[in-house]
Amino acid sequence: MRTTRILIADDEYSTRMTVRYRLALEKGLHVATATGGWEALRLVRTLRPDILLLGASMSGQAGICISQAIRSDEKSHGHQRSIQIFLLKDRGMESGRDDEATAPETRYVDAILYRPFDLERLAQRILVLARHPAEGSARSRTGQPRTTLGESLPL
Repeated sequence: MRTTRILIADDEYSTRMTVRYRLALEKGLHVATATGGWEALRLVRTLRPDILLLGASMSGQAGICISQAIRSDEKSHGHQRSIQIFLLKDRGMESGRDDEATAPETRYVDAILYRPFDLERLAQRILVLARHPAEGSARSRTGQPRTTLGESLPL
């Protein structure tokens, strides 16, 4: 079985450790953490994770800037979105738009997840992506990122 590399990058200790602990219970997942944006970017370039859970507002650099840099790196190296990026936003950071999927940051991420989120459903979504990457894409059929205004990712 192939190992899926996951990077959790968030400056909130409780989020990093709770998600890391939950995912560590699953076989075939290697989980690493970063406390800030620049550290996350460095680890993305060295660890090459399959899935990145990225805090939207971190010390060092905003998550959207990091996701933009990752997509730019992928494009310059001829890769097509090789990393699934889940942007973790705090409740209240919604754009106020009727269709959240039109927010500017959605060009760089595959899904937006609002805190508090259902940890079990997040773990199940990651397991789907780990076992069937093509089938479990976080993007909708239209190519738009899945935006979740509720507590958990759509399954």
